[in-house]
Amino acid sequence: MAFIKSGKVFDKRKHYGKMKQMMENMDIVQYPLRIPTPLHHQVRMKLAQDKMNLRQLLICMLLNYVEK
Repeated sequence: MAFIKSGKVFDKRKHYGKMKQMMENMDIVQYPLRIPTPLHHQVRMKLAQDKMNLRQLLICMLLNYVEK
């Protein structure tokens, strides 16, 4: 098989990390959630101050709910 010089380089580590992330996400359920805009802005501001994201917050809240 011939090697074609196209100027692009295949980064195995980057590809492995990307594929690993995709495999982890295959076992996830998506749920659309409608949040009022003012509440969403307040939550995003608080999350930015706490250096968190909405996904982390929701997973933490759901785990607390299940453990009760």
